[in-house]
Formats: sequence, C-alpha cells, structure tokens
Amino acid sequence: AAFTRATEIDKNFAMAYYTLSGTNANLGDVTGALEALGKAWQLRSKTAEPDRLMIEARYYFWNQGDLAKASEVYETILLKYPHYQRAYIALALAYYHLLEFDKANTTVLRGLKNDSLNKLMWNWVAY
Repeated sequence: AAFTRATEIDKNFAMAYYTLSGTNANLGDVTGALEALGKAWQLRSKTAEPDRLMIEARYYFWNQGDLAKASEVYETILLKYPHYQRAYIALALAYYHLLEFDKANTTVLRGLKNDSLNKLMWNWVAY
C-alpha cells in the first residue's frame, strides 16, 4: 500500500514503481508487477545510476526473459558499486534460473563478505 501511495503522490517516482513491481510479484500479481516495472523502465533515466541499472536488469529478467543480459547488468552494478547488496541476491537469482548454481552460491558468498549480517543471503546459503 505504501508504494502504491507513493506512486499516487509522485507519478515520476521510478524506484517506487520498481519496488511495487517486486511487491506485486511476491503477492502473485504478475500483471501488476509487469505494469509497475514497465513504468519504472519508462522513468529510469531520472534515477541514480545504481537504481537505473537495477531497473534495467529486472526489466531484462522479467519483461524480456533475457537472464544473460540481466546477469551482465547486475555484474556491472557490482563492479561499480560492490556494496550495493540488493544486486547480489538479484544476480544469484538470475544465475539460479540459468541453472548456474555454483555461480549463484559464489555470488551470495561475495555479498556476505560485504555484509555478514544479511539475513536474506544467509537464508540463501542455508537452503
């Protein structure tokens, strides 16, 4: 509800649409997720570079189904911004869907070197 409200207040808030896309996907609303991500894609030029790259990578992953391109963009984020933790999980997920399980696990371990308290990454390692 908060991200929907944020987009109502500011129709140009790209990262609210980006986050709303993830929330919608987690709730099983695929149509809503793709619509929100499409809007984030349209507004991506108004964001900081790491956020723009995250939008682009998710768009390649979800809307285009191009996991290899998404992985390239996530790797670019991590080369430029090695402490951008969200990119590690996103990249690991892309590798997982590409059936590159060793790369997925290595990516999560790289992320844990930056933030050893990241519960989402520890959850990944555990399962």
